[in-house]
Amino acid sequence: MSVTGLLAEIAEVGRHHGSGGYRRFAFTSDDAVLGEWFAATATGLGGDVTVDRCGNQWAWWGDPDAAVAAGTPGVVTGSHLDSVPDGGPMDGPLGVTAALTAVKALRDNGILDDVTSGRRRPLGVVRFVDEEGARFGLACSGSRL
Repeated sequence: MSVTGLLAEIAEVGRHHGSGGYRRFAFTSDDAVLGEWFAATATGLGGDVTVDRCGNQWAWWGDPDAAVAAGTPGVVTGSHLDSVPDGGPMDGPLGVTAALTAVKALRDNGILDDVTSGRRRPLGVVRFVDEEGARFGLACSGSRL
């Protein structure tokens, strides 16, 4: 698993074959495919995936609620998978794939064992929805809410 390998897995999702750009708009069938891909990839790395009321997906290693209660909240990284009309392939997806690749590196080096056992802060990867605002005209909806 690498950033380029993960980007390749989703390279055709939402790609407009006329323009070559991407039309990955929130709450469409392409967006659902990307959500399924995110959940499967994160789960494959041992993460627990949840969806908040806005539709953002959160993958956690470790218990974020227990950590907040203990005064040691988790650390989150990630981005979005949607695009502007005819956007490029890397804006948001680069942040998501880099975060998932970092989790894999932590797992491969045994550090993730400390996270899931509670010896380190929980780690989260988020996939925000409708960050580009292409569908409803309001940018950063997922992260704002």
